[in-house]
Amino acid sequence: MNVLIFKFPYSSLFGGGEVHTLQLVEQLSRRGWKFFLVSSCHVLLEEFAKRKWYAIPLAISKEPVTIPAILIFALFSPMILLQLSAILLYYRIVKNVRALYCLSLTEKILVTPVARLLGIRVYWMEHLLMERWIQMNPYRWSYVLNSRLARIVTVSEAVKKSIVSIGVRPERVVVIPNGVDTAHFIPMRRQGSQQTIGYIGRFSKEKGLDVLLSAFTKLHQTRPHIRMLWVGKGSIELELRQEAKRLGMDQHMTIYPHTTDIRPFVRECDVIIMPATRRDSFGMLIIEAGAMGIPTIATSVGGFPEVIQDGKTGWIVPPNNADALARQCAWVLDHSAETREIGKAARRWINYAFPEQKMIDRFESLFRHDHLPL
Repeated sequence: MNVLIFKFPYSSLFGGGEVHTLQLVEQLSRRGWKFFLVSSCHVLLEEFAKRKWYAIPLAISKEPVTIPAILIFALFSPMILLQLSAILLYYRIVKNVRALYCLSLTEKILVTPVARLLGIRVYWMEHLLMERWIQMNPYRWSYVLNSRLARIVTVSEAVKKSIVSIGVRPERVVVIPNGVDTAHFIPMRRQGSQQTIGYIGRFSKEKGLDVLLSAFTKLHQTRPHIRMLWVGKGSIELELRQEAKRLGMDQHMTIYPHTTDIRPFVRECDVIIMPATRRDSFGMLIIEAGAMGIPTIATSVGGFPEVIQDGKTGWIVPPNNADALARQCAWVLDHSAETREIGKAARRWINYAFPEQKMIDRFESLFRHDHLPL
């Protein structure tokens, strides 16, 4: 089957959603599927180009998820509708596209009906909880109405619940959890012996890194030899560096730039921290680290509690609570033997619940056999 992918995001950042898309395209391409990307997302375009996959850049107005973007979108939406409709017609006739895979709000609210009229099945991928960006959005009702013509795929029950809460019918939503290549993410020997806690991901407000920095400061008062490792980039990196220096923690932590191969950093950690305060729907890092035998401490946000079996394969703590996070980190560092056993349990759990091939099989079955009624 030939699949057209649309993505026209508000901003382009590399994260779990991008990892998921690359996994899906790579694995289904090996099974004979063909994918065509048309997008304004420079991150995804670059990743497709690296792999010599089909990708066409298309610059249109930003996804309507902020007030300025909504106003601009309202002005240009008729032109965008015509443009995307022409692209759909071309790919339907010339490339024999049978499915449209939508990754951003723009195409979901504009061209879903057009695609269905052209005989193209429509699948919306939702990686985020339905927060203010859609709850208070004037295009919310277009989203809800058009959802009746699409199948919505999401990564956790938490996201499905949030989608249903804005008025989408439950039967339109299917949950397919993320998966990880457990032959690629395997336990690896550490290079050093210093106790280390780690965070890998975007440096943004909702990730709770200020809480993690506060917890690390508390932890360091009684354990001065521990260190913290961060990998990533984002809009608040400079702010975080300045705060670490103010707290006197800059000499006890190392910040590395974003990388697509996180394994050398994960293996140096005793535990991974996911301190998000909102928005996170699944946590790819949890299953990647878990497959390597490294457990995670995560907040009770979004889909994290669905991925971690609290006390068995990792730990769940309240969000925005530096004291609770510091206490759990202290337990991990003080109980190294128990932590290693929990890491082993995490790998067994990931192998059972979140193998990549299980995710790919479910997507292939959905794309091949899900006949959406008009």
